[in-house]
Amino acid sequence: MPVEYNRNVDLIKGFAMFLVVVGHSFFFSFGEYTSALTFKFLDSFQMPLFVAISGFLTGLKPLRFSLVKGIHYISSKAQRLLLPLILLPILYAIVLNPDMTDAYYFYVNCLLTSIMHGGYWFTLVLFEIFVFYLIFSAIQSLVNRKNNIILDLISFTIVYGLEYLCTMQLQELGDIYFTTLSLGKLKSLFPFFFIGFFVARYSFLKKLLYNDIFFAVIALVYVFTYAVVLKGAFDPGRFVIAILAMITVCNIIVRMAANKDGKVLRALQLIGKQSLPIYLIHYFFLPALPMIGAFLTTIPDPSRLFLTETILAAINASIVITVTLFTIKIIRTDKYLAFLCFGDRLKKKAFAQRVEEEA
Repeated sequence: MPVEYNRNVDLIKGFAMFLVVVGHSFFFSFGEYTSALTFKFLDSFQMPLFVAISGFLTGLKPLRFSLVKGIHYISSKAQRLLLPLILLPILYAIVLNPDMTDAYYFYVNCLLTSIMHGGYWFTLVLFEIFVFYLIFSAIQSLVNRKNNIILDLISFTIVYGLEYLCTMQLQELGDIYFTTLSLGKLKSLFPFFFIGFFVARYSFLKKLLYNDIFFAVIALVYVFTYAVVLKGAFDPGRFVIAILAMITVCNIIVRMAANKDGKVLRALQLIGKQSLPIYLIHYFFLPALPMIGAFLTTIPDPSRLFLTETILAAINASIVITVTLFTIKIIRTDKYLAFLCFGDRLKKKAFAQRVEEEA
């Protein structure tokens, strides 16, 4: 049965993708200007939010495991998440380094074997999470066909333990495995997928998420906690900060967008629908603007600095996303380019065939 379209999911995805490009503006465009308060704020929750959204979408239509379905499921995820990593990082290395020798070493050292993969770590880690979700589904098919929450949590605990053991074992074999597979990222983001999954799976969690009193309490706790963290007086850990931030941000977006429409909301929907291609392509269009980072360091007033850096990064991100969306549209005029760059299916008619039929 098809899943009913959820506008709020696209809005949250779109906002999250916009925040990712804003964060990358600080790091890639403004000369690794990571001391920005805005950057620290975004870095605390933006990728956990993306993983949680993936888990939520998975929970809306969970896999009913069988061997055939499992193979099809993981192969489709590999096409969408891993296939683009064959071509795009190579092109990125060539574009970023006109000298082919430099491009080769950049590809090997920064894109292939580093934990960040030049920014391309996310789709790799998301695929690894889906592998463990497949194991979770296999366990569920044996012990929990009636969606019992206790059995769900037991199954998650088993899979989480398996992920931890695999990560530790590969790290013991050598740092090259740990970094190349971005296992540090997998370890930190893994729980967020299942948080999103369980929210979609159990209606009482969704009701709690958007409960007025719950939202008010969480928002106040988040603001207070984050302010204290910035002062260095207390640190509850990135996991707690991310959870508080995600609940707050999701509520704000859903509440502000309720029964409303407008250019900004339509833009966020569009970005949300194209979030994966935007993530894969936007690196090519991040301009080098180190002079902005240098300029921001000269502003002594923290409040004015926060406002200035946020506005400049948001403008930069808006331009980058606009160019990226235009490029995505061009690439998708050819189904084979779309297949190689975005892992799109090859079912649509080729452009030449469509032209011939129209003629």
